[in-house]
Amino acid sequence: MVRKRMVALALVSVACGKKSTTPHGAGSGSGWGSGVDVGSRSDSDSDSGSLLGSLAGCDPAKPVTKDQARAWFRSTDGKVGSFSIEDHDLDFRDEGEGIYELGADPCCDIGHLTIAYFYACKVYSTERLAVHDLLMTRGWASATPATRVELAKVVDRVTGDPLATAPKDWNPYKPFTAPTAEAQPDGTVKLRRWVHRPNCGGQGCAPTFAFEETLCGSNGLGSSKTTDEYSEEPKGYPDPTVLASCDPTKPPSKDYAHAVYLAAHISNFPWEDEELEDLGHDMWLLRPPRKSPAQYLWHCKHAYEADELLPAVEAAEGWDKADAQKRAQLALMFDGWRHHVVTAQPATWDATHAFAPPTTTPLPDGGIRLARWYANFSDDSSALPRYYREEQEFQADGKLGARKVLDQFQPAPAR
Repeated sequence: MVRKRMVALALVSVACGKKSTTPHGAGSGSGWGSGVDVGSRSDSDSDSGSLLGSLAGCDPAKPVTKDQARAWFRSTDGKVGSFSIEDHDLDFRDEGEGIYELGADPCCDIGHLTIAYFYACKVYSTERLAVHDLLMTRGWASATPATRVELAKVVDRVTGDPLATAPKDWNPYKPFTAPTAEAQPDGTVKLRRWVHRPNCGGQGCAPTFAFEETLCGSNGLGSSKTTDEYSEEPKGYPDPTVLASCDPTKPPSKDYAHAVYLAAHISNFPWEDEELEDLGHDMWLLRPPRKSPAQYLWHCKHAYEADELLPAVEAAEGWDKADAQKRAQLALMFDGWRHHVVTAQPATWDATHAFAPPTTTPLPDGGIRLARWYANFSDDSSALPRYYREEQEFQADGKLGARKVLDQFQPAPAR
C-alpha cells in the first residue's frame, strides 16, 4: 500500500540517495520532524545527513534485524518530532544490498515517518549517507568506469527502483525505454530510466511515471532531472488515433467521446453513466443525466467549461458582424449551454418568487444583457433544484461580462 508522506515530494532525487518508490509500490519516508538529529546540510553535500551511532552487539556480516533496530530506537527518546512512537507503530524494511529502514506509521492522518537507516551495523539519518558508505565499501573510489556502471545500477535498484519493463498499468500508446547506464568523463555514471512516483504531495494528486536522468557520483550523491512524465490513469488512456480521427463536420462518435473522457481525466463519474447530449449548433455535452458537465465537445475540441470554447464558437457563428437581434439569439444559446435555463414556471415553484421567462437587452456598446432563471441540480437525484435569477452580460467582443444575482431559492420538499 502506498504510504502518505509528511512533506510534499519534489522531483525525485533517486541518485544513489533519496528513494522515490519501492518497485512500483510504497515510497520511503521523508524523515521530517525526527526526534533524532537528522542533520541540516543540503543534498549536494558529500556527507549529507549524519551518523547517528552503531548497533550494539551487531555483526556487520549478518543482516540487521528489526529487534536490533527497535532496541536502538528505544535507546533514544522514542520520539519522532512530537510523536511518541509505540512498538506496534514501527515498521522495518529491507531496502536491499544490506541497507535497512526503520520507520513508523503512528496514527490516522499522520503519514509514514522515516526514523533511521542501517548499513553494516551503523545508523544513519539519511539513506543517502548509507548508500555513500555502501559504495565506498565496494570500492567505488578506485573502480574502473565499467565497474562504476555496475555499482550505479546496484544503487539505483536500491534507491531509485527503475522500471526494467513496462508495468501492467503503463500507457500502451507511450513508448517505453529500457534503463541505461553510461560512464561519464568526470567519473560519474548517468542513469536514464523510467520510475514510478506513487506519492505526489497532495490530495487528489495522481501518481506519475517519470523518465529521469540521474548522475551517480563517486561520493554516492547525485542530481536528477525529469525529461518526460505523465499521470497514471487507473481508468485507461485515450487512443491518439481515435482523437486524431475526429471529423469536425460530423457528430462525435461514442469512441471519440470515450477517448475525450479518458484524456480529460474524469474521475467523479464512471464512463458507463456518461451520455452525449446534443445542445445544438454542433455543441455536445458529455455528462450523466442531471449531473455536472464532464466535457463540452465542439468541432473536435473539448473543454470542461463551455466558456473555454465560446471564442471559437462565436467566431464560427459570426458574432463580430452580427446585429443586436442576432447577438441576443447567440447570447441565449451560449447561456443555455452554460446553465439549465428555466423558460417556463415549474410545478414546484415557490409563488413568493416572481417568475419571468428569459429576456435580453441590447447595450449601447454592442453587448447584450440577459435576465433569466436557471436551475442548479444537486447530485442527489431526489433533491429539488435550487433556482437562481441572474443578470449576465455579454460584452461587445463576445466575452462574458458582469454578472448579478437578483434572487434565489430552493423549494421546500413536498410533505
